[in-house]
Amino acid sequence: MAEFLSTLAPAPELVLCSTSVRTRETLDLILPALNPPPTVLYEDGLYLASAAELIERLRKVRKETGCVLVIGHNPGLHELAGRLASDPGRLAEGFPTAALAVLQVPGAWVELQWQEAKLVLYETPKDLNRDSDPEAD
Repeated sequence: MAEFLSTLAPAPELVLCSTSVRTRETLDLILPALNPPPTVLYEDGLYLASAAELIERLRKVRKETGCVLVIGHNPGLHELAGRLASDPGRLAEGFPTAALAVLQVPGAWVELQWQEAKLVLYETPKDLNRDSDPEAD
């Protein structure tokens, strides 16, 4: 997933990461692939946060910040992505560990609303393994 993240543009300017050991380990694996290096904030409030708590946190992101990466926990992240997307598409299938949903929001963070974001990309580790090995299932 780190290699895949390094190919995406724009790169995250801000990473909001839960303080759990697992999310910190995830960030440690992907941070070297992010260029330029983003600002990283470790936040206790992201640990097992609900979708409502996560959207409230995103609404506090500075308006100058373009791309934000949230590293947190299910079911809150899955619900957040599904509720933000105007068309959740494959998000309805689930949100496994290390899944990535890229959503494009239409305005300022402070104005973020449910069902107004466009789901631009949804990738899971299984998708990436299948892409690198067409024989894998």
